[in-house]
Amino acid sequence: MVVMVFPLPAFSAFEEKALTARAAGMGESLTAATGDVNGILYNPANLRFLKGLEVSSGYTRLFHMSDLVHHALAFGLNTDRLGAWGFSYRQFGPSVFQEKELTLSHSVFLFSNAALGYSLKSSHLQMKRYGSSSAWGIDIGLLGRIHPLCDMGVSVQNINHPRFQGIPEGPEQTMRAGFGFYLFQGFITCLDMVKSVNSDMSYRAGQEISLGQVLQLRFGIQTKPNRYSAGIGFGVKMLAIDYAFLTHPYLEDQHHVSLSMKWPGVVPEKRQEIGQKETLFLDKIDINKARSDELERLPGIGPVMAQKIIDYREKNGSFREVIGLLNIPRFHKNLFLKVYPLITVSPVQ
Repeated sequence: MVVMVFPLPAFSAFEEKALTARAAGMGESLTAATGDVNGILYNPANLRFLKGLEVSSGYTRLFHMSDLVHHALAFGLNTDRLGAWGFSYRQFGPSVFQEKELTLSHSVFLFSNAALGYSLKSSHLQMKRYGSSSAWGIDIGLLGRIHPLCDMGVSVQNINHPRFQGIPEGPEQTMRAGFGFYLFQGFITCLDMVKSVNSDMSYRAGQEISLGQVLQLRFGIQTKPNRYSAGIGFGVKMLAIDYAFLTHPYLEDQHHVSLSMKWPGVVPEKRQEIGQKETLFLDKIDINKARSDELERLPGIGPVMAQKIIDYREKNGSFREVIGLLNIPRFHKNLFLKVYPLITVSPVQ
């Protein structure tokens, strides 16, 4: 390998670029949003909440410039005993200045509804006439459900302060903290704070609205720089196509597209705490399939409420998330908090 001698500081290399159009459309505010491969980039702990296997690819041209092309390929798999695994490859720029990054991520449960994740990254930078150099970085993240309707996540990217060989600069260390709110079925609201060592604090917010099983609408906003984004997603069975549009206060607007394939699996169960007692590896009740007598095993659920649950899913279709129970008349919040650790939903086909 030829050791690179940079004519300028290199801390501007490997700046933040969205992995998928879903992330771009939501203002890259996914530190506490669970359920897809974007956790590889924003918080590796999120991978533990994947619902099976996912493969995703993304493409964008930064600021509509033909030389500033960003390609991304990501893979995520959640297993029962070996934790969740993620892998991504990203490439940016023309041959005269090209960035390549490989990331391997792993996530495990710490305890009920809380996970730890970490990533090992190889960042490779090549400049024509100046050579090339690599740096190894480590990311770490935590994600926990602090309330049935709210997740909180924190992560640090490049916690080891990686440096390219022969120069003091390298990929920036970035700290993230965020919340994910699931107040209504099909609604996800994300709030993030992002601080890089050489940048000001950036505040971000994103909203995703699922309209049935096929269509998702997304909106995002962020500061430093002030940008707005919007996106749309289409899903048919295992295939999803996403698009995002991003503005910039000084440069050209940006388009981002991605294609994903998802194979739903069984979300690994972790021990659940019920009151002062602990039940190990509890077989949760699937509210999309349970009979009336099975639902009546849940605390606070009698024959009348069990029938209301069955009637609701027959009229409106299967539940996409457990918080859909709150849409049932007289299914109040306190009852939901009692049954939440004991229920699950099967993937909606």
